[in-house]
Amino acid sequence: MYKRQAGKSIGPFFTWLTLETNLKSAEKLTVPITGNVVGDISIFGPGWTANQGVLRIGAVSSKQGKVVRLNVAVRGEHAPATKLEVASVDPSELKVSLGKSKEMGKQLVHFPLTLEIPVGTRPMVRIARPGEESDSPQGDGVIVLKSTHPDTTEVRLLIRFSVE
Repeated sequence: MYKRQAGKSIGPFFTWLTLETNLKSAEKLTVPITGNVVGDISIFGPGWTANQGVLRIGAVSSKQGKVVRLNVAVRGEHAPATKLEVASVDPSELKVSLGKSKEMGKQLVHFPLTLEIPVGTRPMVRIARPGEESDSPQGDGVIVLKSTHPDTTEVRLLIRFSVE
């Protein structure tokens, strides 16, 4: 995990590093780089894998739908003044809402985060394959939360699920 830098997004990242060498047998090397940037804002709850920034929901029946409840924790001196809002949701079929913040301590605030796959959602698979960009159309779902925290302006959550 990497400690966040001021103004940077927290959450998972994936990119490629290409190296040029003077070796005849390997003039170019391409290496995948993945990680998770951490900060004063964290997420916890059932199905959440923090070190990957991924919520694993699994298979959901379109006839039943599913609701998942998580908590977003804001820690540190800026916690009491930090506001969060849902900036974007992909795919649009997901219904995402943030509840009212709750002060848990002098420097700890929790925001309830509810994600719903509504009854009647069309069949889909949103699970990235290894090495695939997470926010590709067939990859993971993505939720972006906008933050007023001075060091963390957004939080990205990857969502892995299928609807049958």
